[in-house]
Amino acid sequence: AGTDSVTSSIGLTGAGASNFSLTQPSLGSVTISPAALTVTANNDTITYNGSAFNGGNGLTYSGFVGGQNSSVLSGTPTYSGSSQGAVNTGTYTIIPSGLTDSNYAITYVNGALTISPAALTVTANNDAITYNGQTFTGGNGLTATGLQGTDTVSTLGTPIYSGTSQTAVNPGTYTITPSGLTDNNYTITYVNGALTIKQAAFPDVFQAIYNQTGYSGDAAIVYESLSSYYAYGGTIGGTSPLLPYTGRPVIINGMHKKIRFFSITKEKNGRKLIKLFY
Repeated sequence: AGTDSVTSSIGLTGAGASNFSLTQPSLGSVTISPAALTVTANNDTITYNGSAFNGGNGLTYSGFVGGQNSSVLSGTPTYSGSSQGAVNTGTYTIIPSGLTDSNYAITYVNGALTISPAALTVTANNDAITYNGQTFTGGNGLTATGLQGTDTVSTLGTPIYSGTSQTAVNPGTYTITPSGLTDNNYTITYVNGALTIKQAAFPDVFQAIYNQTGYSGDAAIVYESLSSYYAYGGTIGGTSPLLPYTGRPVIINGMHKKIRFFSITKEKNGRKLIKLFY
């Protein structure tokens, strides 16, 4: 592109050429205008990774002539706009520039950067406790898979726990259902945990009784061989005082019962007899 002068070179030939004087005409100048070239920043889509975005995703050209391509352009593509340094999910502009060539009138078209949420799996940690007669509430923390950058579970909010575990008291297995976390940078999937309430560790006497076969009635279970009953406040030939363990659970016919009191007696045949009342 540019402006050039146009000149002529006309001559006379023949026997009489010397009899004439020829003046060259002035033909003026020719202007070659730059061709239009459109340079477009390619769109880009990435998943949130906790890092700042920089640069671009290349350029697309429209308008080269004569078989030319981007190799004829001077300079290096540069990118600006809200995309530069973007971290969080959203849509941002990619503004291209930096190329020059006198043969082309360059028009730049912005591209778009889209940062999509990352997948995050949040699992309620399992918990196991021994029966203590207290209502269970809350949870045992969370484990997160898919956190990006320096993110932690604590940056996502305060967890909420629900499910059958909440207010559970008796031995068994219950669900711990997590929720309550929010962050636009993540698509969160929750996975339940499990609460296991284990049978309390009974004193030896209760454990031994638990292993026997009971029968219905006020004296619920009879156990005939107790070597350490003195340790539990028993007296031979009379009713024992209340156990320190009164109120502890045993399982009778599949049901959890709390012992009110027990008695130990010595039978005529010399056997030691313990009776639990619930």
